[in-house]
Amino acid sequence: MMHARSAFVLVVATTALPAQARAEAPVGVVVSGGGSMQAPVATSIASLLQQRGREVVTSPLPPEAVDTLGDCFVIEDAGCARAVVEQRATTRSVVYVKLDDRSGRVTMHVYWFEHGQAPVHRTASCDACTSAQLIALADTTITTVVPAPARSASAAPAAEPTAAVTTTAPREREPEPAHHGLAIGAELGEPTSLTVGWFFDRFSINGAIGTGTLAGLGASFHVDGHLEVARLSPRMPLYVGLGARYYHHGYEAMSVDELPDSHYGLRVLGGVALERGPLQFYTELAPGIDVRRTQSCALLEGPNSICPHTQSTPLFVHFVIGVRWFVSH
Repeated sequence: MMHARSAFVLVVATTALPAQARAEAPVGVVVSGGGSMQAPVATSIASLLQQRGREVVTSPLPPEAVDTLGDCFVIEDAGCARAVVEQRATTRSVVYVKLDDRSGRVTMHVYWFEHGQAPVHRTASCDACTSAQLIALADTTITTVVPAPARSASAAPAAEPTAAVTTTAPREREPEPAHHGLAIGAELGEPTSLTVGWFFDRFSINGAIGTGTLAGLGASFHVDGHLEVARLSPRMPLYVGLGARYYHHGYEAMSVDELPDSHYGLRVLGGVALERGPLQFYTELAPGIDVRRTQSCALLEGPNSICPHTQSTPLFVHFVIGVRWFVSH
């Protein structure tokens, strides 16, 4: 996962290349993470690409697009990353390198984006890397990812290039959204409830206790399993679910024969959420059917008993808007 405060490196070519090499489409290079190793790795990548006949350009992506690209990799969505590059990059090809240093082990993720094609991804790692070892690892990995350009047989060898490296700090990104652990919150609608949930990445178990509103006041409880099925954007999950509900219908009796009854039902749901740091705002629609109801008519008047609620449909619809806070964020 890319560190929230990591800088990214944009590489600028400064050496003129022969006309034959210049015919190749320019390549944008973005390097993130790695601390003090970031700049030498970026310089080495620029030199290698120039030696292979590629023109390296500056600022292939604006800072906010680099942030969005990082979000795509956090959720491991290659389609999201490809869309960001194809829509925002100033070059048709981009090399994105992410250096992840954890407890002395450096993992290098290299992505090759070319307009109209699926991205290519390679991963390499080393323990207690020196700068020289990491540069050698970067050169080897880049060679396997970036295709060699077609060059004329009469083309003269390119002069040894040099590259200037400009380090730019992007805007501070929001904390990564929490997708696991305990979450508590509240939701308004039908019913209105306090909520609690436990999240396991894409799957979660959620419960709510509160009261009915439009259907009438009364104790309401439901529990559901949710599964995230897609992301409309890096911070907007789409999910579906299946669960059960209990509702003690505290309606106003319409005759001496009517009794408040209890409903036991099943429900399916669909929802969409928006994540902002430790908070998740969401809306859900959950139709369902009651599979059992307790007796709601005392039949005190015998055949003259009047119990309108016994004729109500077993179908119901829940609709809520809510917010939950991830305690473990």
